[in-house]
Amino acid sequence: MYTFLMVLFVILSALLAIVILIQPGKGDMGLGSIGSGSQILFGGSGGRSFFEKVTWAMAALFILGALGLSLIKSKERQSSSLADFKSSAPVAPRQAPSPLDSVPAESTDED
Repeated sequence: MYTFLMVLFVILSALLAIVILIQPGKGDMGLGSIGSGSQILFGGSGGRSFFEKVTWAMAALFILGALGLSLIKSKERQSSSLADFKSSAPVAPRQAPSPLDSVPAESTDED
């Protein structure tokens, strides 16, 4: 599910970049000034408002998508870390060595 949403997010990012580059700039420096096809297709001023609306909608989807993907990933990490914590067996506490264990064994030297 996460991978599918991530692929859609990358496609949205590429389309947003293309729509931004197609728009004619105020100084006519963008790619939109290469041809006057947008004026023929959408009318004299209709193209600018159409592309602005599309850009705003795609930008809103981009922001919501970024927030949604980050929330999904953070919940996925929390659930996996909790599952790892719960599945690990509890470690028994170490017992202190008894005083008898520290006494060296007596050696018998037979000559």
